[in-house]
Amino acid sequence: MRRRPASSRVRRRRALAVLLLATLLVVVLWRAARASGVDEPTPTSAAAPAPSSVTDGGAPAVAPGDAPAVAPDRQVPGPLASVAGVGTHTAASVPSSSSQVVLVRGDAASLATTAVELYQRTAAGWVRSARWRGHVGAKGWSSDHREGDLRTPTGTYTLSDAGGLQADPGTALPYHRSPS
Repeated sequence: MRRRPASSRVRRRRALAVLLLATLLVVVLWRAARASGVDEPTPTSAAAPAPSSVTDGGAPAVAPGDAPAVAPDRQVPGPLASVAGVGTHTAASVPSSSSQVVLVRGDAASLATTAVELYQRTAAGWVRSARWRGHVGAKGWSSDHREGDLRTPTGTYTLSDAGGLQADPGTALPYHRSPS
């Protein structure tokens, strides 16, 4: 059996860790907002459904009406918490030099489906610039993640690269494709 070079294994592990960490950031932000009861997100109109990031033959992976509640589009000067609908503690965990935040809101702790939102810092404050449906670990997410439990860990993380089972979708980050 032929072994891969160490650099390939390291890149694969790093890419998987980054993806898990990004997902964790979103889940933690969502959980903190729910736990604090402050800045709860308000449902969006069914007339403006979130686009689906996962399709099967062109059909949305989740019906537009099935999207979880997300913060409305609004541009507000000040902290991320007031725009994204997350608690101040969670918003404070985002590095101050950040110009973008990817927020993942889980439908429920035991479900793999999520709403993914992209926030960008502008001269006037933070604004949500995109949203779509996403997926986390097969068994949902957890604040007590264990290797192999098929759950995505929660938390706040920075992104330096990306990876997955599919071909590079065109990310601006360095991308590693995992064979399995």
